[in-house]
Amino acid sequence: MIILDSRAALGRTLGKVKLPIKITTVVVIGFLSMLLFLYSHLVPSERLSVLGLPQDDVISPDATEVKWDFAQWCQVGTQRFTLEKSTLGEVLKALGSGAMTRDGHEGDTNFEWLVRYRWGGQVIVFSSNNEMGGDTHSLQGVDLRPASEVWDAFWLPRLHGPISFPFGEPGMSFQALTRELGPAKLDRDKAEYRYRDTEDLHARDADGSFLSLDLTGWLRVKVADGKVTRMTLSHVTEEWAGAR
Repeated sequence: MIILDSRAALGRTLGKVKLPIKITTVVVIGFLSMLLFLYSHLVPSERLSVLGLPQDDVISPDATEVKWDFAQWCQVGTQRFTLEKSTLGEVLKALGSGAMTRDGHEGDTNFEWLVRYRWGGQVIVFSSNNEMGGDTHSLQGVDLRPASEVWDAFWLPRLHGPISFPFGEPGMSFQALTRELGPAKLDRDKAEYRYRDTEDLHARDADGSFLSLDLTGWLRVKVADGKVTRMTLSHVTEEWAGAR
């Protein structure tokens, strides 16, 4: 009986010793999980070690200058929509269900009109700036992003068929994109790569004054595991007035 009592006491003692060890293990696992979470969410997904990019490609936040107009169009199935020429109304008519919604605060004069769709695991957004798009809401931007980043993605109307751009397709490898447009430069603040093409346009206003327009096509992309996970295509027009 004495031996059994001693063994029981020893078991109880060991049980008390194991408890702090279990707590410590849980704390360590929790701490490591937190570090992994912060690393995956706060550190840009375009980690240099994964992509193997040379340092020169990521020093400057400026966009890589491209010598041809890559920001021309977006095609959904057989329907092609051209920036500055197509309108959001034409997008809705061609793609069917959907609605034009306003993105901006009440009272804002500079806001966006949006037409949004769910496409597989992503959301595609066609946009027009209120001021630059005019009454016709000319198409000025196309954004394709993971549906997980859009809170109401589940309720958006669905699109079917392939989506393509002049430079490639959604989900293309980052290596294929750089082959098409050249080495990319990283904007570290926004954790995205940028390309641009600027075209000088000249015209005269109604009063005869000379107008110089800079039409800049932009492509901004985010990358994870060597794949393009988000792409934003847009046109920005800057007007410079002056007699010549």
